[in-house]
Amino acid sequence: MEGQAQTYYTIPQLAEFCGVPKSALYAAARRGDLKTAMPKGCERLTLVKMEWFEEWIGVGE
Repeated sequence: MEGQAQTYYTIPQLAEFCGVPKSALYAAARRGDLKTAMPKGCERLTLVKMEWFEEWIGVGE
């Protein structure tokens, strides 16, 4: 499994990996600016795909 890209990241993982404050990611998710997913049966776990994060920050625009 080592060396494979992770499909989903938690907000704390994404914040650490990309150097963006967790508070900014949580706020964007609450506003609906940052697309998120929640696993079935979970009430608090928020997941983000890297491509959604890149869309939010405007990579490639």
